[in-house]
Amino acid sequence: MESILYGFVIAFLSFFYLGWENDRFSVGRTLTVNLLGTIVGGIIFAILFWLDPPAFVGMWGGWYRVVAAPMIIGAVACIFISIESDGKGTAIQIIKLLAVIVTGLIILFTPVFHANQLYSIPQVTEIENISVPNGILDPIDLKHIRLVDQDMAYSLGSKIIGKEANLGSQYEVIKKDFHIQEVAGHLWWVAPLQFQGFTQWNSIGTSPGFIMVDAEDPFAEPLLKTGYQMKYLTSSFWGTELYRYTYSQGYSDYVLEDLTFEVTDNLKPKWTISKTRPTINNDGYITKSVIVVDPVDGKIEEYAIGNVPEWIDRVVPERIATDYISWYGAYPHGWWNSRGLWYVANKDVNEPTTITTKDGDKVELFFVYGSDNKPYWFGGMTSPSSSDQSLTSIVLIGARDGIMYKFKMTGGNEQVALDAANSAVSQYTNWYGSAPVPYNVFGTLTYIMPISSHTDKSGNIFQRVAFIDALDSHAVIGETKDVAAENYKSYLATKGVQVALTASTNLKTIVSIVVRMGSVVIGGHSDYWLWLNNSDIIYAVNPMLWPEVVETSIGDEVNISYADTGDVRVVANKFDNKYINARVSKEQIALDRDTANTTAQKVGNWDEQEDLKNKLKELQK
Repeated sequence: MESILYGFVIAFLSFFYLGWENDRFSVGRTLTVNLLGTIVGGIIFAILFWLDPPAFVGMWGGWYRVVAAPMIIGAVACIFISIESDGKGTAIQIIKLLAVIVTGLIILFTPVFHANQLYSIPQVTEIENISVPNGILDPIDLKHIRLVDQDMAYSLGSKIIGKEANLGSQYEVIKKDFHIQEVAGHLWWVAPLQFQGFTQWNSIGTSPGFIMVDAEDPFAEPLLKTGYQMKYLTSSFWGTELYRYTYSQGYSDYVLEDLTFEVTDNLKPKWTISKTRPTINNDGYITKSVIVVDPVDGKIEEYAIGNVPEWIDRVVPERIATDYISWYGAYPHGWWNSRGLWYVANKDVNEPTTITTKDGDKVELFFVYGSDNKPYWFGGMTSPSSSDQSLTSIVLIGARDGIMYKFKMTGGNEQVALDAANSAVSQYTNWYGSAPVPYNVFGTLTYIMPISSHTDKSGNIFQRVAFIDALDSHAVIGETKDVAAENYKSYLATKGVQVALTASTNLKTIVSIVVRMGSVVIGGHSDYWLWLNNSDIIYAVNPMLWPEVVETSIGDEVNISYADTGDVRVVANKFDNKYINARVSKEQIALDRDTANTTAQKVGNWDEQEDLKNKLKELQK
């Protein structure tokens, strides 16, 4: 198929450039004009080549760009020459030029002929139910969640440079340089000190280091790491400019993208660059490997996918991850079903969800970490309807290997979650949420996002943290992560949701005497809080699930099962008052069954759980 297309393009161009102009057609004039066009086009191309070296990939090894530029310039020149005639030649030349451009765009840059191939490029694993253990979105501990967004990181990083007089006049940090990454098990925003301009680069030549902003603690002081003398940066010039330098080291036949500043676990600065190329004409890009450039000495290392060091987080560029989601959502039944003449069909078609930031930017994917501590590109999928804000699924694409995981689910998309957070703090001026990052919190898919305020003087300042239920977009706000988490537990209890176990959470049972108790209203629902003899934990019991708690008194002996999250207050998974024999509800049986199943799965050896096994059999009768 591709060879036929190539032949068609060659024949088409030959026909229009060696064919007629009008009744005064002249072979000599046509060849002269195209020769001049080739010379002028070659000069222009050489200048552009020097300013922005192109990747020689795609059709004809990318050389079609070299051929097309002078040909189009020659066609434009023919138009002006034809003006000297009776005017008919001008119209013909314009038609010729437009025909070449339009046909070239259709053939080279649209997937009309290879939509099925694009659809099959992503390696997709579909997961029917997010509540089933999957290793990616399992319930997490809330120790390492992101509470600082890129805007806050940039504000904090800029302030620390301003405090250093010898740095602030020569270097700067750039917002888009800040990338989230895991360093020795902790999340950080990291960005290099860049030259402010040509004068600074020319007089200094090296940058002393980089800035690290804690992504988990919005109140932590940023770290300024210096003493590195980094030479190869994106703000350098001539041969030390990062892209130009890497391109010149034998990488002109690949597309070099996603130039990311990362640090190793022992804080050695590195640049990581994705090496990509198309697989179908000029489309179907895939990541071949990742290039690592030492900014100090320029040493280059290359790692194929599957053999990437653990400290490297970004291998698959955001552009390719977005393409994967778009292809898989748009072309389940080919191009004509989603973009052709029968556009209204759209059978099984989905498209990525998009949120609009406070600055008006459109964002489709977020860089997140799964419960397995691996990096992913996260995005939602929805129907093609412009008014539809509901999810059909969520997608995570491995940022290190490109493998795509699709979780079927319903609920509001990321924009709905963002709107819910903004609505919850609408009474405060210039407060807003950002970067809705998905986590499995207590067994429920939850968007966690920081709430910050912005002023021209202070920049972006952390104010609150929001937990948003992905199913119904209910927002719970807290002054700190711990407060928000506890309020979110109580909210989930009102829905009858049981707190799920995480890898470091144990299911425990206590039998003791009630020494103090009271009730508290959270989210319009009353919880009973119990303090038991010989215990330092407050036990929150939902009366909608365990009605016996309403008639419980001080001095009663109770049996409580709970997930030990390490917090001062825990939510009861089971409650029983020894002195009250109320009939067991279906909801309680279901919760007991889930608890037995979950605990057995967590232990991992069913044969060693005879008591749970027997209990489950009794519950199933």
